[in-house]
Amino acid sequence: MTLFRKDNLNQGVQLTNWFLGALAFSNFVIGLILVTRYHWREAYGNVINEAGAGLVFIALLQAPMSCIGVYGGRNHNKLILLIHTVAMAFNVFVMLLLGGLLLEITQTGWSQDFARDCMQVFPVDRDDCVRNYLNTDAFQGFKLVWLSYFHLAIDERVDSYKQDLIELQRAGSCCGFGPPLRCEVSKELWPSNLPLDSTSTSNEWAYSGKRQECGIEKGWYKATYGCNRPVDPSIYPPVFGGCPYEYPLGECSAEFPTDASHVGCAETLEMTMKGAVSDTATIVLIMTTIPMLAGICSCCLFFKRKDWDVLPETYPGLIKRKEAPVDAIDEDGFLLLSVAETAHEYIKAFNMCIRDAEQAQRTSSERIWKMEDLLKVAHEKQNSESGWPAEVDAAYKRCLKVVDQIDTDTAQTNLVNVAND
Repeated sequence: MTLFRKDNLNQGVQLTNWFLGALAFSNFVIGLILVTRYHWREAYGNVINEAGAGLVFIALLQAPMSCIGVYGGRNHNKLILLIHTVAMAFNVFVMLLLGGLLLEITQTGWSQDFARDCMQVFPVDRDDCVRNYLNTDAFQGFKLVWLSYFHLAIDERVDSYKQDLIELQRAGSCCGFGPPLRCEVSKELWPSNLPLDSTSTSNEWAYSGKRQECGIEKGWYKATYGCNRPVDPSIYPPVFGGCPYEYPLGECSAEFPTDASHVGCAETLEMTMKGAVSDTATIVLIMTTIPMLAGICSCCLFFKRKDWDVLPETYPGLIKRKEAPVDAIDEDGFLLLSVAETAHEYIKAFNMCIRDAEQAQRTSSERIWKMEDLLKVAHEKQNSESGWPAEVDAAYKRCLKVVDQIDTDTAQTNLVNVAND
């Protein structure tokens, strides 16, 4: 197939390795993004950091390997091509592993419809929701992200996080994180993969390392900024029981939840973060095709014979040996001397004439031009100029000496051959 011709493979190796250099930069950027996305780590655990560090490592490996691959393809260096092929196989394995890990952590044991139903005030199966959704480690990760956003928006006064929470609530037609009026204290330990020390009390915004804290009134959540309702508005002085929603923000907290239209935002936040992480994982998996193609091209070129390679004969005449290529006689030196105008062209012409004479002697071929032709053209060119520079004159004399010696040797060899005959 013409696709697997050596020159096509050579170009393929060089082209794919130029793309590999761009891939190294892309992996480095994506790795830094993963390492610095603290909220992604809050939701999905330490796998985010590990994948980011892995992409940075593979990017630092791909950068020099792209240069090595270009060199190996250009020079058909089989050792370099073998090293490059093995390195590309390792690249493909690592990128598939990292992309697969990122994609795997976004896969949950529940459907989107089930999660949406569990966020209602009155779900279809409350016990199933608690057991298979609300008490899971994955749900706790998304809760940590919501509480972190709320802390940065209210305590740290970062307006961008405040706006993000409000937009999430509006996009999902929801309020707060958990299901309204369904706060239950969990006795489960803090998930070990999430970036929060369960023994620390410094993170009061995250329930002081606990999974859940509730308000005074049964089913209500801890009182928060802008949401601390009285249990019975008709009683004075009022008794505040907390908030019906879990850390709400904005105008939605003013409405008391009563029916299925009032839901928490856990499912909305999950879909948002899942989309961002899974898109990143998909990009990493798609980019795996670049080192894969680079490795295939290097491997195919590695098995290609060089032009001067000769395979051993296993049977006389079975494999015809190829002779090493021999340059044809070139008369360009004499031609260049005829049209030379600058000192550089004269020097190059005399050097080429020496090469022509030596090559004709080596191949026992007849040289087209004679010594008299060389002297005549050189004399004419010298008379048409105001003398030659010293370096040109030195090249001319060297050329005359070499050509004269070759002619003398050739003449003596011819005399010996005639005498022998």
